[in-house]
Amino acid sequence: MARILIANDDRDIRDVFSRKFNAWNHTVVMASNAADAVTLASAEIPDLIILDSRMNLSANEDVDDRAGLQVAKCLKARAETSSIPIIAITSYVLVEDLCSLMVSAGCVAVVEMPITDYQEFRKIVEEALSGRQP
Repeated sequence: MARILIANDDRDIRDVFSRKFNAWNHTVVMASNAADAVTLASAEIPDLIILDSRMNLSANEDVDDRAGLQVAKCLKARAETSSIPIIAITSYVLVEDLCSLMVSAGCVAVVEMPITDYQEFRKIVEEALSGRQP
């Protein structure tokens, strides 16, 4: 059983992921903005982070197109969180630059939303948890 941080500003998406991960016998911690994602990752040290590429920077700020990128860079720069695998999720997979930037920032995979094949997504998650590159 793994502890997974879901960082996404959309409550419905967080809930869907939470139900999936609970069904797969994982526990879930949730962050609704970039600032909370960094704080929770540092406090909880999850086994995996599912990170929205585009979300609110904080509870009082609007959506930022690069918030996920900033979170990934921040977590990979910190000793206590640098080894946590991060899977980025995005509806902007056609923005090639964004995907390559997320991988360059340390994400082990970038998954397009909406997810239509949860078996394939689960395989990516399990590979990330086992330390293999998805």
